[in-house]
Amino acid sequence: MKLPFSTFLREWLELVRFRSLPLDSRSIVFYAQDAGYWTYLEGIVRELTSDLNQQICYVTSKPDDPVMQWPDDRLLPFCI
Repeated sequence: MKLPFSTFLREWLELVRFRSLPLDSRSIVFYAQDAGYWTYLEGIVRELTSDLNQQICYVTSKPDDPVMQWPDDRLLPFCI
């Protein structure tokens, strides 16, 4: 299936944004193929960001993943 150009461009810009972060800002990275992974990763993300005050990157393949609306500044979501 061919992606629309706007989707490709948005995902490409997200990749550029992710890659432009300093390496220390990318020390903890999670990848989720779709929103179904959030069920398993939410507790870990909460523990790392809230209790341990860690910044993490969360890369997803779906723009409707709940993590894209997560209100915590210590979580940097990317849809690639």
